[in-house]
Amino acid sequence: MKKTLTSTALAVALVIGGAVCVASPAQAAITLCAGYNYSGCKAFSDNGSKNLKPAGWEDVTSSLKVSAPAVYTDVYRDRNHKGPKLRFRVGSPDLRGWWMTKTRNWDKEISSMK
Repeated sequence: MKKTLTSTALAVALVIGGAVCVASPAQAAITLCAGYNYSGCKAFSDNGSKNLKPAGWEDVTSSLKVSAPAVYTDVYRDRNHKGPKLRFRVGSPDLRGWWMTKTRNWDKEISSMK
């Protein structure tokens, strides 16, 4: 069963043991955006998400924000907090400027976070 949230219900999906939970904007701390400059966003709670695929957000993120109550978020290229990691304390309007390797940036590369 696939659920779609509209921008008026900006709260998304945190995946816990395969179940999709919803965080209200007041609880949200990490905002992932499919577009650059924070467009096409969904807010995630700060509890962490091993895998973003069940929520439809694996390899989708092009910009992100970190806000209270979170102090930072670690993003990972692979599921289950594996692979290259990058820590954000504020966020970035364009992940193309953050480099994982000399030839690969973080744009559309995030598969898990905590």
